[in-house]
Amino acid sequence: MNLPEPSFDKEGYPSEEFLQSIENYDGRDVEGMLALIQEAWRMDDWALHPRPGIYVFATGGWSGNEDLINAFNKSMAGLIANCHSIQFVGGFYCFTTTPEAQKELEDIQDYVRDWAVKGVE
Repeated sequence: MNLPEPSFDKEGYPSEEFLQSIENYDGRDVEGMLALIQEAWRMDDWALHPRPGIYVFATGGWSGNEDLINAFNKSMAGLIANCHSIQFVGGFYCFTTTPEAQKELEDIQDYVRDWAVKGVE
């Protein structure tokens, strides 16, 4: 299945067809799907690909962005990537697509856990 082209309704929200195509995506190109979501993201400076293997999204509370993340999480690509992701309340998501980036994310999760349990010196 090819990656879909972004499409939007008359108010600028991702179209139902586009969201369905994300949900139904077969997951063969997780990196490509995340790049596509980044392209469709409103407030594009809140959708970053800062270095290889890492995608960072902040919804900014906009429901169209939240719809993109929800569609991705329902897809096969999302199921694959969610093995290597972190989410914070308030609409912050980080997805990794390489083993190196996954290791970085695991280190960050360990740091946050340690901070929460005993504080950071």
